[in-house]
Amino acid sequence: MQGNERLERYCAEKSEDRRMEKYADGSDGARVRMMCRGDSLTTRANRIVRWRYNSEEERRCVCGGEESERHILLECPLYDKWRREWLTAWGKEKGGQDPMEGVLGFVGVSQELERVVLKCIGAIWRERERERREKGR
Repeated sequence: MQGNERLERYCAEKSEDRRMEKYADGSDGARVRMMCRGDSLTTRANRIVRWRYNSEEERRCVCGGEESERHILLECPLYDKWRREWLTAWGKEKGGQDPMEGVLGFVGVSQELERVVLKCIGAIWRERERERREKGR
């Protein structure tokens, strides 16, 4: 757990209570959250897979943006329909707070918002994986 700013932040915030979190149920959303926390979500801009792509162009998303976790989960127009419910609920409960904090689980939210966040990021990631398989990328 050393050398990763997000994991260090998580450990510092959870220093007193490191029990298994309620969301850690094996769902796709929980998997995406844990990969984001560990800086290991396999987007083309991530350092762990970046070496596979020779040029900046190859590291781009199908839509043309840099394929980072933030881009895929929050910005890419290809996944707008999957994030609409999440961002609407997020705005109502958390206002202008960065929704990436919800992905990482670093901010307290209602159980309903937690369910929506995990459902939506899981759906976005499943769709991205499906598209990659179909396009052979």
